[in-house]
Amino acid sequence: MAELEGYPVLYDTQVTTTGTAAAYQPGAVFVHRSGTGRSQWALAKYVRLNNDGCSKGEALLADVGTAVSYGVKTCSTTEGRQGGFFRGFAAATIASNAYGFMIFSGYCETVDLSHTAASGEALCLSGSTAGKVTPDGASSTMNATLGTSVFATAVSPVAIARTAIATGTGSCQIIGVWG
Repeated sequence: MAELEGYPVLYDTQVTTTGTAAAYQPGAVFVHRSGTGRSQWALAKYVRLNNDGCSKGEALLADVGTAVSYGVKTCSTTEGRQGGFFRGFAAATIASNAYGFMIFSGYCETVDLSHTAASGEALCLSGSTAGKVTPDGASSTMNATLGTSVFATAVSPVAIARTAIATGTGSCQIIGVWG
């Protein structure tokens, strides 16, 4: 993959490395290769979680309360449905004030959902369950035809479900590059 040359590469479970001391340069970007023949790829960033901790697959946002670009926090319900500060998904469970990887572009093996999603369905940040994503409103908004007199609060889809996912975890393709 010539377009990804120059980035250090993490294979399979290397992306689940976490700890209270930085094992890599905070903010560093890596290519993550996984799956059969390592054919799945993603971009991962080494980040520091604020004091709330997170589980694998939870949505992470920019931590605007810190002065560092690699600071993230778990998405709360008040920040749900709007993708403005979305940065990626936790690649592993990261403890409070610890370092770990966040997948911010490409294939994400584990994303945590608050509602069931069909394969190919758009996902947005959940407004009802902290840290989770949902198809609720994301796909219907993307397919809606709105008249000129209709006002709506637009959701911001951040990923597409790769398989049918019951409430819980499954895989997705992140839309764009967030980091």
